[in-house]
Amino acid sequence: GSYPKFCGLELVRSPHFPEEFQDNAITCDFRAHRIVRFGIEEEGAGYITKELPDLVRTTNVTFRPIDVKFGPDGALYIADWSNPIIQHGEVDFRDPRRDHAHGRIWRVTAKGRPLVPKQDLTVAKNVTLLDNLLSENEWTRSQSRRVLTERGHRITRDLAKWTASQTDEKALLEALWMYQAIDVPEPALLKKVLAAEDGRIRAAAVRVLSFWRPRVPDSRRLLAIAVNDPHPRVRLEAVRALGKVPSAYSAELILSALDHPVDRFLDYGIW
Repeated sequence: GSYPKFCGLELVRSPHFPEEFQDNAITCDFRAHRIVRFGIEEEGAGYITKELPDLVRTTNVTFRPIDVKFGPDGALYIADWSNPIIQHGEVDFRDPRRDHAHGRIWRVTAKGRPLVPKQDLTVAKNVTLLDNLLSENEWTRSQSRRVLTERGHRITRDLAKWTASQTDEKALLEALWMYQAIDVPEPALLKKVLAAEDGRIRAAAVRVLSFWRPRVPDSRRLLAIAVNDPHPRVRLEAVRALGKVPSAYSAELILSALDHPVDRFLDYGIW
């Protein structure tokens, strides 16, 4: 085709990048020949973004970034469609400026900062991959989770041992997500994470509950607690979960969220 069809988005979770970039959103603006960056802040039950200075900007009219991805080394890779022409009807298909053959990959690194050591995750032991779920490098976390997921139920014994050795709430959430990934409900772990001190972690657990609900015996009671949680995002996740259960009792529980402060995110979810 003659027009880029996809613009990727990445969150900066790479120890190779400076601290001020962490958790920023990076995406492409192929029309303006730039890679843009946004800060993300929590606001009630949702989030707001703030545009920050561009990561990359050029006057080169052929720079058409259409995807960004962090690599295993912690560097950012940019897929550049590399074409001065992007329109369909406005420019003739036979326009000699139209480039049908070239593209570029750019690699962006931070000066003076070490790269992330590479690992061959496909041959790593389960316990190594499970430890990787706590890595500072998002690529390492997500790809380790993928390999573990592909191994399926064969990881259950190692996963149970690893989970039992964890005390940090974020680690327990990673374990819960791993059980979800291999489709093995663990109600006891779920209830433990639902009781986490961090409201963001409780919200994540409620989302898991929404998928496991038919296989968790007291799911209705757990959702009734969550819809009255002090953290607004937990209440929003509970509202979403209850919305999947067509019953008068669900509607009653959803309306009970109105007993607490309601922002635009909760208002829409309740509606």
